[in-house]
Amino acid sequence: MESETRIKLPDMEYVSEEERVDILFDTWVASTQKDQEMHMALLRAEDRPDEKKDMFYTDLFFGTAGLRGKMGPGTNRMNVYTIGRVTQAVSRYILSEYPEGGRRVVVGYDSRHKSDVFAERVSCILAANGVRVLLFPHMQPTPLLSFAVRYYKCSSGINITASHNPSDYNGYKVYGDNGAQMTDQASAKVTEFMRDIDYFTGISTMPFEEGLSSGMIEYVGEEVTDAFFDEIMKCRLEPDSDAEIKIAYTPLNGTGKRWILGILNACGRTDIDIVKEQEEPDGDFPTCPYPNPEMDPAMALAKKLCEEKNSDVMIATDPDSDRIGVFAPVNGEALRINGNEVGCILFEYICRKRKKLGTMPARPVVVTTIVSSPMVDDIAKAYGIEVRRTLTGFKYIAGQITSLDEEGRTGDFIFGYEESIGYMVGSYARDKDAVGATMMVCDLTAECKAYGIGLHDYLEELYPKYRYHKDETLNIGFPGPDGMKEMSAVMQKIRETNITSIAGRSVDSKVDYLNDETGLPASNVLEYNIDGGKLLVRPSGTEPKIKIYLFAFEDSRDSSLKLMEELKAFADGLMS
Repeated sequence: MESETRIKLPDMEYVSEEERVDILFDTWVASTQKDQEMHMALLRAEDRPDEKKDMFYTDLFFGTAGLRGKMGPGTNRMNVYTIGRVTQAVSRYILSEYPEGGRRVVVGYDSRHKSDVFAERVSCILAANGVRVLLFPHMQPTPLLSFAVRYYKCSSGINITASHNPSDYNGYKVYGDNGAQMTDQASAKVTEFMRDIDYFTGISTMPFEEGLSSGMIEYVGEEVTDAFFDEIMKCRLEPDSDAEIKIAYTPLNGTGKRWILGILNACGRTDIDIVKEQEEPDGDFPTCPYPNPEMDPAMALAKKLCEEKNSDVMIATDPDSDRIGVFAPVNGEALRINGNEVGCILFEYICRKRKKLGTMPARPVVVTTIVSSPMVDDIAKAYGIEVRRTLTGFKYIAGQITSLDEEGRTGDFIFGYEESIGYMVGSYARDKDAVGATMMVCDLTAECKAYGIGLHDYLEELYPKYRYHKDETLNIGFPGPDGMKEMSAVMQKIRETNITSIAGRSVDSKVDYLNDETGLPASNVLEYNIDGGKLLVRPSGTEPKIKIYLFAFEDSRDSSLKLMEELKAFADGLMS
């Protein structure tokens, strides 16, 4: 019989998971009596053991992207107490790393429920710890927050957002002084500081009005927004065509409307139809409970609008406007252009335009991830461009821009993207940006229209030059409290399996990014390369699910499509 798992709580002996849940539940009930909403939510869960367990069986993990989870009471939920604990730890980190005059943090938030409340809570805790706060007075896109960190020369940035997660989620992203998400090393230090901070007695705070009157908290002005727009416009590549295009757009009830319309209007694009049901910010996301532009159900209304209006392109931004979904018509039907495809057509467009305009730097660099399309390499080879591949997560792509900064080569960066519909068309921000990407996609659409083609046609014209590339991503979820454990066990089983052939083709090479010397930080990713294709497996960094990335790149369409079906069949067998 296996021994019972024991868990150590602060100032306690090791206890079982069940004991941990009961101890923490009682502590939270006693400590939230003045917080009626939280207190009553706890009492409602008292006779629901599964719900109570999910609230307290673990602490929300502070990872390299910060915190993310469902909202509600408990240590495994997003609430003012979990927000308070991590902010106290971030405050300690800033105090330990930056001199007194350099301790400033810019704070922002998105359209989700309680995002503004959490942002105010964060501001009050930072201020009470001696860290000055620059707070956005209204919701804003994540890339603007990233831009603002460097614009105001802050030591850090904090954004309250859960990006594209369902409506009952929220999150907490932390940025370093370079405007990129916090590094692994910094995250580890914050985690260490968190260990001895009590959720209720370990937090220093002050009233919000006191923070404002003392000058420790001040609101961000419009100057940063103007500067953000100016920097994006500098990245525009002098369109060959001023062809009028019709644009269908949905902000998915998030932050995007003001900024997307602003950049399009600045480019002279005014023929824009917006999905009315998704036009205004709404944390309930009533017509798209999972507001992810990668998910077809979330795109149904925008797709319909695009077809009804006979639009040339349809754009969707996720709630915090760092990612962009793109559809374009084929014979009257709006069809998706997936993340890798958008990345490749934008990259090729940028290369072609820069070469024509004579603005290609002498040592150009494109940055993407290990799970993004190999078509990038084919395009880069044709234009003599260096490809740098990183782990998944835009902080790693941004880290490469920082490296170029340090080498005095910032201007050599020409494009960055990851397959999960995130793009960076310039170095003005250090996180993916749907605003700049929208500008570039619409300029390319106008150029295509002038030549009588659409975006899908443009993609098809590239394949004979760069091989026919096909990619798909499979997501396998592991629900429930034990989901993370199950996911880890499956990953370990795959790692220990000696896979010598895939889809009837020999495995030419295998890369274990956790154990092999790749030059990248160790990461739980497995890569298998075969002739004409590749397969990568990794666990999600934010959810209990495994992602399998499939790539086929043959010289003909038929052979690539055939290989892709064989890769999918292999992946199904691998997971079963």
